[in-house]
Amino acid sequence: MSSPSSPLLAPQPEGLVLPDGPITKPAAELLSDLVQHPCPTTSNGDEPSGIHATRPWYKTPSPHWLLVLLPFATIAASTTWAPRIEIYTQLVCAVHKPDIYDKHLLLSATVPSRCAADPIVQAEVAKLTSVILTCSGVLACVTTGWWGAFSDRHGRTRVMGISIVGLLLTDFNFIFTTRFWPHLPGGYWFLVVGPLVEGTLGGFVSAVASMHAYLADTTTPATRSRVFSLSLGLIFTGMAIGPTLGSLLIRTTGQTISVFYAAGSAHLIYALAIWFVVPESRAFADRQISRAKYAAEGVAQAAWRRMFGFLTPLAVFWPARPQNGSPLKARRDWSLLLLALSYGLTISIMGSYPYKFQYAAAAFGWSTEIIGYWVSLIGAARAVFLTVILPLVIKLFFTPRAAPAPVASSPQSSFTPSETQPLLSPSSPSASTSKRTAQPPVHVQKHTATFDLRLAQASLLIEFIAYVLMGLSTTSGSFTAASLLGATGAGFNPAVQTVALGMFLGMTGAGTGEGSGESGRLFGALSVVQALCSQILGPAGYGLVYMKTAGTFPRAIFLVSGGTVGLALGLLAFVKLRQVGEDVEERGAGTGAGMGGAGAEMEEGDREGTGV
Repeated sequence: MSSPSSPLLAPQPEGLVLPDGPITKPAAELLSDLVQHPCPTTSNGDEPSGIHATRPWYKTPSPHWLLVLLPFATIAASTTWAPRIEIYTQLVCAVHKPDIYDKHLLLSATVPSRCAADPIVQAEVAKLTSVILTCSGVLACVTTGWWGAFSDRHGRTRVMGISIVGLLLTDFNFIFTTRFWPHLPGGYWFLVVGPLVEGTLGGFVSAVASMHAYLADTTTPATRSRVFSLSLGLIFTGMAIGPTLGSLLIRTTGQTISVFYAAGSAHLIYALAIWFVVPESRAFADRQISRAKYAAEGVAQAAWRRMFGFLTPLAVFWPARPQNGSPLKARRDWSLLLLALSYGLTISIMGSYPYKFQYAAAAFGWSTEIIGYWVSLIGAARAVFLTVILPLVIKLFFTPRAAPAPVASSPQSSFTPSETQPLLSPSSPSASTSKRTAQPPVHVQKHTATFDLRLAQASLLIEFIAYVLMGLSTTSGSFTAASLLGATGAGFNPAVQTVALGMFLGMTGAGTGEGSGESGRLFGALSVVQALCSQILGPAGYGLVYMKTAGTFPRAIFLVSGGTVGLALGLLAFVKLRQVGEDVEERGAGTGAGMGGAGAEMEEGDREGTGV
């Protein structure tokens, strides 16, 4: 049976480099639930439907089509992070501070502008960024479910192509507004039109979801984990390289806007490949079945359910009473809810990065080029920590020990040989059992849930210290050093997910093997938490903080980030681990709830998937 799981709705693009956890094998397997109806398999479960050996190679759906295109698309997307904030700053400065505005810097930003240090301009840029990110995030969350069902009815490449149209329109709208903003209605606020259209067409979230569905359609259960790991690794690597390439392009051309022309051209090539080259993965018969189900359900009812049904998985976190004992006398366990709240608070910091780019430009006079180098440096530090240092620490401090294999009892254990019969005669039960192949030793792990929880708490403590130090830094060197320290706190994400998984499986009967197949429900709920916090609440909340403090105390955004992490750390202090058997030995070949079980797979998945 294939794994019914899916970790995450895709975050904002910068979240894939700056705050996210490692690319684990379990996490990779969980991505297949991003679509409502995965492509069915044949009776033996080994071959995806819709793939025929008689097709020529250029018409055969294969994961390699997307794996080849992914690095170029992700590098193109990440090159525009820092330059986008620079363009916002120049446009806002032209309206609110025309006395210090230099129109030549709109295209050439080799020298930091005075506009970046002006508090009024900073506040208005934060407002513009917050509105753009929040609107696109809300629309993407609301429409992703509908577009996922649309891909079931009309094909994966159709949805990928439509989402690319939204991205191309955003690129065109950005360049067009940058050039002709004085003649457009609303001035620079015309920039919002592009993200609104992109969000309506599904945006980045639907594009990634359709990509995952394509990979799920074109892989078997035996190869799916490796392919998902490889795809995530290519995304992770591409978005770490992109900012540096963008900075080098700005240095070469001397123009900030050149990055957007290059990114737009790359997106156009990607769109042409999706539209005319990549074969459709979902078979025509499967699409017909999905259309029939959609028609039977009713268009209006299905659309409403798809739009707002993404909140339904959050019911997983509702406190439940333990299964063992009297349900009426047992107290509700709030630990999983507290864990989800801690995860949401921490992941919401993803929405603060555009404003931290603003702060770096204003406080240290960093140009767009320097910010690009800084982003790549932090991304590389996280990659090294997540793929090398963290697995090594887990291996050193958490080594599973081998337990003796259990001895199988014979149904004729009461047999007593006579004095005339040899003890090892062929008819003797002992002789027959001695010929059996010995069972391999079972790896037993102790206190894995406690280890994971302590790792999550230690990671949050490191991040708390890093954000405080970043807020207190007065030089660019100390700011960069504190940022690198924060990169070592990236172990929170994998640790908290393994604790949550063990807790969830313990509540749903993992001990008897009844809940092991329901892990997709948990990771689907965590994906909703991440989407809401990183794409909607985070950008809006941190944008409001920076707007209100840019003129008086701009470092407040780092202290607020530290306070958020501190609150998340406080919530973890109330998490109880009795549900996952804190004082009971857990078998590594079982549910894999602890970091000891997931850690080994994480190490292997990172080596296979990231390519870093």
